[in-house]
Amino acid sequence: MEIKNKTAIVTGGGRGIGMAIAQALAEKGANVVLAARTASEINAAAKHIGKKAFAVKTDITSEKSVKGLVSKTIAKFGAIDILINNAGTGFAKPILKTSAAEWDVAVDTNLKGTFLCSRVAAKEMIKRRNGAIINIASAAGTKGYANQAAYCASKHGVVGFSRVLALELKPYNIKVHTVCPGGVDTTLINGIRPDIPKKDLMKPRDIADLVVFLLEQPQNAVIEEVTITRFVAK
Repeated sequence: MEIKNKTAIVTGGGRGIGMAIAQALAEKGANVVLAARTASEINAAAKHIGKKAFAVKTDITSEKSVKGLVSKTIAKFGAIDILINNAGTGFAKPILKTSAAEWDVAVDTNLKGTFLCSRVAAKEMIKRRNGAIINIASAAGTKGYANQAAYCASKHGVVGFSRVLALELKPYNIKVHTVCPGGVDTTLINGIRPDIPKKDLMKPRDIADLVVFLLEQPQNAVIEEVTITRFVAK
């Protein structure tokens, strides 16, 4: 895909991996729509990125809010070509001490949010028979980690959902990619794994550069799933 002049929605775009992806896409000439619940963060991120960025306060667990995000994107830029489902949350707690409410927050944000954004955006992409969706899952979506049951379960769900989404959207010329990062220097991992030294973590820009690489593959090629983890020489 030629990224220049395309329009991308990036959820969780106010900080961390999401902001890095939005910055990288804007540098390639894309219009970027930053979506998150915290207006101050996405407004600041949009100001930092520049005139290619547009902030829309969004609750991705609300279908009404997601529909508003997509309609505002189309009103502003005329189309949606790329969706980056990056927004996520997590916590570290043993299963026996995890409440139903905590479980619901993780699953609603990480999995339901990905489902809602994908479904609404895909309907617009199908009209033009073109587009790309990249779901940011996690290395925790490929294996288990103690004290991360809700996070692992939701991210495993994202991986499975993405595989089905790829099959269903392929006839419409829409690509679906899943990125499973492990060990990125973000607020989330600093809360879940404070034991990992910052120097051993990847940077958000590392994931952003991978996203650009996936999008820039030729039309007759697709890299459906990528796991990228920190490499520390022992």
